[in-house]
Amino acid sequence: MPTKNDIKIKGNGNIIIQGVNDSEITIDTSNAKDIIRKLNILNDVQLDALSQISSEESNIKGELFKTILLGKVTEKNIVKGGISNIGGDVTIGDNNTRVYNYYPLQKSSKESKKLNLKIPTLRLDEIIGREHDLKDLKERLFNNKQVVVVNGMGGIGKTTLAQTYVTEFYDSYEHIAWIESDSDTESIVDDFINTEGLLERFDIPLGENTPKQLFIALIAAMNEIKKKPCLLVIDNASLQLGEYYDYLPKQPNWHLLVTSRDKITNFDLKILEFLNKEQAIQLFKKYYVLENLSNEYLGELVEELEFHTLTIEILAKTAQERRTPKEVLKKAIENDIIAQVEIRHSNDRIDKITGYLCQIFKMDKITANEKSLLLQLSCLPPEYHNYEVLEHLLEIEDEKYNISQALNNLNKRGWLLYNGTTDSYKIHRIIIDVVKINLGISEEKISGLIQKINAELYIDQNKDNPIDKFKWIPYGKSINQQFSNSESKEINSLKNNLALVLQDLGDYQGAKTLLEKAMRSA
Repeated sequence: MPTKNDIKIKGNGNIIIQGVNDSEITIDTSNAKDIIRKLNILNDVQLDALSQISSEESNIKGELFKTILLGKVTEKNIVKGGISNIGGDVTIGDNNTRVYNYYPLQKSSKESKKLNLKIPTLRLDEIIGREHDLKDLKERLFNNKQVVVVNGMGGIGKTTLAQTYVTEFYDSYEHIAWIESDSDTESIVDDFINTEGLLERFDIPLGENTPKQLFIALIAAMNEIKKKPCLLVIDNASLQLGEYYDYLPKQPNWHLLVTSRDKITNFDLKILEFLNKEQAIQLFKKYYVLENLSNEYLGELVEELEFHTLTIEILAKTAQERRTPKEVLKKAIENDIIAQVEIRHSNDRIDKITGYLCQIFKMDKITANEKSLLLQLSCLPPEYHNYEVLEHLLEIEDEKYNISQALNNLNKRGWLLYNGTTDSYKIHRIIIDVVKINLGISEEKISGLIQKINAELYIDQNKDNPIDKFKWIPYGKSINQQFSNSESKEINSLKNNLALVLQDLGDYQGAKTLLEKAMRSA
């Protein structure tokens, strides 16, 4: 058993600590210089013991000593809990001296693999089409020694991939910690210290420490674990994590795996792609086993959903449990049908499909200008658009606002998809519905966009070649579909201009239908 050590708290508030070779160190708790000088010659275990005792010992007078001690403990990243059997006895006499006994402990090896209480797992046979991604993650973490963030839009399967990775390579790690970020607060410090069981695992008491001090103590304790490799998963992280990159435990002792819809600075980015058509159908059939929907229909359905993993799962479970007719299923997002199903992504049963998706894609963290751009993008054809086209079409009230920067920010936060080869942006089908519901669509809100598309469709018979107008047909159709029942002057003009371009293209029936509608409205 280790040697017992003494700390004596005198009646006058001074402290006597047993030093090396049984020598004693006396600290005058009313003298700042003496406090600083004496604390500097104490070892970590002695500082640890003093820190625990001073938080409860009323005989230590004033806040001067406690404040300086707390600063020293924080500066050295000392984790409380390195001592045991703290016991105090009052010596009867004029001095009224309280003596504390403690034993230094060897640093805990933390034998348990799980460092916090909740480590979610998922077997490989429970997911569809991610075998290659698992192999790629292992290669990046084990062989390339990278610090990886799995990036993709919400609901694509980032958390599922991380859970499966933990399951598949569980035995390859000495210790595992899983931090679940709170998207509402976006505070990585709070995420760590609020992770159930993590502070207790390292014997770090809350005390009067600030969240930042607790976070630093926790990171220091994690870095003290010598057995390697360990795995730290941070799920659903925000951009703020990039600011704490240098704090986090990393290679070689720790493998750091992050999931986020944001492209976070300093991390090796792994873009998680959508499932292909065959995999998406297979995913639907995993939850839907009634077999009265053909592969042809399911192929059309998953294409309509643009292979969005979470939505496919919700619709499949809805169709299975509520026997939803296929004609209703295909318009489930548009009509926000009742689901009443449970999924791994949520702790509660989902009431309505689109309503739930709106909770997933909250818009409170993006600016008014970015919301305006998203609303305009949601009215364009659901495909990739070249930057030059978007720069020409999109309008925002603030003329000084940089559209390029806004598009990049929206891509970085997971609201837009970007193709670097063609320098083009796309808004996903699911996000289109979320944007329209959350922001509300009206002609007034996108009047500038309507006017520009109308102008591009207008044919000046004296100078324009109708063939040059053909590329704007999908844009005109998209606006017309959005406001098909409108009788406003601008929409009627658009219908007329679009009809004349369709006529030149040879689509006489399409032109006839639009002109008739425009004429009736006029």
